[in-house]
Amino acid sequence: MQGRDLILQLKTEHFRFSQAKMGQDNVYGEGHAHLYVDGRKVAKIFGHRYVLPDLPPGTHRIKVELAHHDHTPYGVAQTLDVTVK
Repeated sequence: MQGRDLILQLKTEHFRFSQAKMGQDNVYGEGHAHLYVDGRKVAKIFGHRYVLPDLPPGTHRIKVELAHHDHTPYGVAQTLDVTVK
């Protein structure tokens, strides 16, 4: 957290982010990530760094899940709770 901004640094192995191929045929090891805040999808992530600005005060459940080009999940996800004051 930086103030009320959530700074995500995604570390992946054997995975390449690819916005240009979204919606095309799946290629194993390529895709994007879906970002969920409190169970609601709020963004697609196409790189190793992402900033979600201005989270409201309170505790939030953050989930990042890797997805294929067609948006189906890889089954690889990370969840964490953050508190914004």
